[in-house]
Amino acid sequence: MRQADQHSQQLVSIAKKNADQIVAQAKAQGDQLLTDTKNEMERLQAAAQRELGELTKQKESISSYLAQIRQFLSTQLSPTGEPPRATA
Repeated sequence: MRQADQHSQQLVSIAKKNADQIVAQAKAQGDQLLTDTKNEMERLQAAAQRELGELTKQKESISSYLAQIRQFLSTQLSPTGEPPRATA
């Protein structure tokens, strides 16, 4: 009986050691995955920020161009929206 108790305690000890190793490996993998995910998020956020900056510049350029066209057209059209009549 004593030998069976020792054997069962030995098996429990081995199982606990294995479980602790599995938990440690899982934690390490989880930490690495979290780090990788954070790095990828930061990379994507930086890329999105650059793209937003470029799109904002394009929008400002287009808005400026449209304002110039409106100003040009307003000087070329009469108040009724028709071209001024040529006087001969």
